[in-house]
Amino acid sequence: MELTTDRRLRVRASSLTNVLLTHEHKGMWSLADQPDQLRPGTLTVTKGKAELEVLGHFGPALIPGPGESRRIFDFGDTGEPRRIVGLTAMKESITLEGARVGSFPGDISTYDPPWVLVGKAFGVDEVVAFDEMVVELTDLDAWTRRSGFAHPKHDADLPEDRLAGLFDIEFSRPESIEAELDGGERASIEFEVRHSGWKPVPTSVTVSQTALFTLRFAEPHSLGALARRVGQLRNFFSLAVGRPVSVISVTAHQHDYRRAETNQALPIRLLWEIPHNPEPPENERHPIKMAFTLAELPNGLAESLNAWFGMQERFRPVFDLYFGMRYHPDVFGELRFLAHAQAIESYDRRRRSTGSAIDQRLRATLKQCPKVRANLLRAAGVDLGEFLTAFEDSRNYYTHYTTDPRQNSQARRGVATSRQVVYDVDCVILA
Repeated sequence: MELTTDRRLRVRASSLTNVLLTHEHKGMWSLADQPDQLRPGTLTVTKGKAELEVLGHFGPALIPGPGESRRIFDFGDTGEPRRIVGLTAMKESITLEGARVGSFPGDISTYDPPWVLVGKAFGVDEVVAFDEMVVELTDLDAWTRRSGFAHPKHDADLPEDRLAGLFDIEFSRPESIEAELDGGERASIEFEVRHSGWKPVPTSVTVSQTALFTLRFAEPHSLGALARRVGQLRNFFSLAVGRPVSVISVTAHQHDYRRAETNQALPIRLLWEIPHNPEPPENERHPIKMAFTLAELPNGLAESLNAWFGMQERFRPVFDLYFGMRYHPDVFGELRFLAHAQAIESYDRRRRSTGSAIDQRLRATLKQCPKVRANLLRAAGVDLGEFLTAFEDSRNYYTHYTTDPRQNSQARRGVATSRQVVYDVDCVILA
């Protein structure tokens, strides 16, 4: 078995924290502005939702001291968001940003921070902002269609279903995929190698590759801005893959936060409650079932990402409606129809400046996207002419959908077309 890698990739498996799992950190904690008042406690994070339980509390004493005035505590007042820092038993520095009181301060108190930053204790006045983020998403490897594994060689003298006696597996890390974006940003897809099982006499060795998406910002991003970019990437790849993808981990870097010995940027692992982040799918997604893959982007990754990021503000209501349904598979069909219909209407109104109606653009873009066209027609069970006719007709029923064929002969077909017509967004990216 030949394993060829390099050391250029800065993010290692040990630097990644699965946001879908439960993590527990025991250590000493304090307010960032009161570093000497340490409290022992345990931080528990489950799917991004964090709770810190400490012995005592970070507020003033419940019983006033000599000469002090009486203090009155409001049980309903969670107080101002605070920054809590900690050092765990594993010598990891952690910052809890925006923490509020979760229970009345007493012998044991709880705090609910919306953000957990593992890898750095930020100072009391230090701005929390990042220059780069690395995101691990499901289905990203399949979407790139890149693999470092070479298929085993067959022996021509043996039956087709048997391999040669000498079983060789070769692996060479795929080259990184780089993209220069507008505004001075840079995107890349890098492939991390994970392996285990090495021992004096190996009997089983596991080698795997994992694609990681890196986005280097032109300007530092706050936590909120970074979370929005993660959401935009998740939506992009959910659209491309054809099913909701899961955010597995998010790691951020600051250019001036480096290891002294090697000048290497230190990773800061981010945990927060990502809305409707599904569990990883159990089955592999074949590239042929995807709306489009990396190789099918006619103008390359950079142009597609520029188009995607460039339309976010303008089409935000469209994406909120569409992806809100994508990440809620249990919503009733009638509600899904209405949300998709409103998304189409909103999309149409925001594209009116192009000078052509949505049905005309759909007709033109479907000619340029044979794979999307095939998916649409197969899902609707009609030919292209029937689909376009039904789509044009369904636009008359944005807000008063009815399944009664006497009131709307095309309504039933409109449900199917409205569910599928959002593939038009694919064409916006591909065109």
